[in-house]
Amino acid sequence: MKTLESLKEQYGNCNAAALKLGVHPHQLARLISKGALYNEKGEVYIPSKTKLRL
Repeated sequence: MKTLESLKEQYGNCNAAALKLGVHPHQLARLISKGALYNEKGEVYIPSKTKLRL
């Protein structure tokens, strides 16, 4: 999995990346600030602050 931050860097800024990816720039910025990851299918994963005691 890769970070959305890497996509932003690839396109130069949030607006260009959001336009290419088909999401609102504010949503993309929010996901990046949360440390979101994506997979090869385009599914986005947001790490939770909640930790399980295993």
